[in-house]
Amino acid sequence: MKLSKLVILLITAVYMFNVHADTLVDLKKCAENKDSLERLECYDNVVKWLDSHVSSKPTDSLRVTEPKDHTTPVAIRPSQAKPVVVQQPQKQKQVDDFGGEHLKKDKESIEEVFFTVKSVKRVRQNKLVVTFKNGQVWYQTDDNFLKVLPGDRVKLSKGMLGVIYLKTENQNRRIKVKRRK
Repeated sequence: MKLSKLVILLITAVYMFNVHADTLVDLKKCAENKDSLERLECYDNVVKWLDSHVSSKPTDSLRVTEPKDHTTPVAIRPSQAKPVVVQQPQKQKQVDDFGGEHLKKDKESIEEVFFTVKSVKRVRQNKLVVTFKNGQVWYQTDDNFLKVLPGDRVKLSKGMLGVIYLKTENQNRRIKVKRRK
């Protein structure tokens, strides 16, 4: 009994291997075809051959469904196809761009600017509030020390994670600042 099951299993395996090998060779021949319509017909013929030679009974675990609408075309030839432009809603674009502002680099983005200091004040915790001649007001956000005097020429440069540094031209120190006005 066990021997007969083993022989049947062996014969089935050899048969399926041959079918599988033939199918792979046929699929490779189809893939080598340059014309898209002939290639599609070749693939269809391989599938038809497989359907006729391999049992197509669905197993209990598979669920076979048929499409409801048979009137819609499945494929359109490339010469008849019209390009479809899908408009993405503004809300969806905002959701897709969320958190990625730092990934987009503007080609015209300014990385550093130079200003002349109009006035300097020390506020609580000995932090600086610097006013420039153009009217901008910047305040210090870290605890580092930097000597800045009115009339000094300073450089504001962008750092990582959106931080901005203020540095005087004659010192090799810098402080983190934020614009107030």
